[in-house]
Amino acid sequence: MILQILLVYFFVLLFLAGIVILVYGALRDMLSPQVFFMALGLKVVSGVLLGLLYSHYYCSGGDTFAYFDEAVGLASLDSSAFWSEITASTLVSEPVRAIWFMRLVAVFIYVTGADYWLTTVVFSVVSFLGTVYVVRAFSLWDRTFKWPAVLAFMFVPSVVFWSSGLLKESLGGAALCSIVGFYAVFRSSRQHGVGDVFFMVLSILYLGIFKYYIAAMLVPAVVFLFLIQFSKSWLPYWSEWQRASLIVGMLAFPVYVALTWLSPNFQMSRLIAVIQFNHELILSQSTTSTLEVLTVTGTFLDWGINGIYYIFSGLFRPFLFESWAFPVWLSAIENTLLLLITFFALSRKGGVKKLFKIECIIAIVYVASCAALLSYSVPNLGTIARYKVYYFPVLILLLASATVGSFRLGSQK
Repeated sequence: MILQILLVYFFVLLFLAGIVILVYGALRDMLSPQVFFMALGLKVVSGVLLGLLYSHYYCSGGDTFAYFDEAVGLASLDSSAFWSEITASTLVSEPVRAIWFMRLVAVFIYVTGADYWLTTVVFSVVSFLGTVYVVRAFSLWDRTFKWPAVLAFMFVPSVVFWSSGLLKESLGGAALCSIVGFYAVFRSSRQHGVGDVFFMVLSILYLGIFKYYIAAMLVPAVVFLFLIQFSKSWLPYWSEWQRASLIVGMLAFPVYVALTWLSPNFQMSRLIAVIQFNHELILSQSTTSTLEVLTVTGTFLDWGINGIYYIFSGLFRPFLFESWAFPVWLSAIENTLLLLITFFALSRKGGVKKLFKIECIIAIVYVASCAALLSYSVPNLGTIARYKVYYFPVLILLLASATVGSFRLGSQK
């Protein structure tokens, strides 16, 4: 038994090492070995620490061990029963996304025989490779984006931690990197390879299945940016705002149809009710670090006030004074630094370079939309820290780029 486990570790780690060495060899002129292997080490260590956090600190096991335990149960079935269970349909009343993710993990365990800790290393490495791809893409697009991208996708502590290990966010973070990186490669005027297209399609499918609300905000935003770039040759005499208005009008109905096909929760008759149900459910299950709706004027002005409140909370809370419980205070330190950096970026003089203006606007809209939707529908600061994986890197990229001169976020001279 021990020999079998050692052989599994040997061959899986050897395979991962081969992939990592090949990727590094292709990028060694772009990323120093110190940056590359430090980022890889942080990902792997974070994945292991995530498992230790849930097994020794929370003692509940959390999602990460629940996925693995159920996956092991499936993987222990005989071949016929296993594939029958993997391909079985699910009921609407069941936690569909959790079931399909567990099945994905089960396939990996069935093929490799990996234990929890080896599985978490593999997921962490896959997540890391996603960050390498997006950093390369931004570096090719414009050299001033290189270090902002390195910081945003490889070294933000909360993003690194919650996008590592055996969680949906590990592959979700990699999917985000693949989709955003695909656009950055396009903007670099380089032709996409077969691998670019394959992983982009795979990433859209993953987010559509496991994180459909992120896909609903990210994919239309990227499609809009592609169409804006194409429209420069289609409508050369139109202003960018005219082209943008036309594209928004063209996309509105197809996007709505696509979203309602993706999930019936996006139907106008259900959307608000589903969000409100999730909001009240999370509040009823949480005892601390909750985000209650504010009542200030008792009028429609409260809608705007709460909109700003939830966007701000989704970006910058918890504050240092809100909780000293571990690991919340670590997130609070990061949020405080981010708030200070945001003030600094906004205080700088100069306007956004025309070359990047539309991307900057769409990025801000995407970040604000994610912060507002997630902080309201999941009004628990601990849970939001995990979901920031999907929009924090974009915000950090904006702020870091503003400090190195790619563009300014402050008022124009």
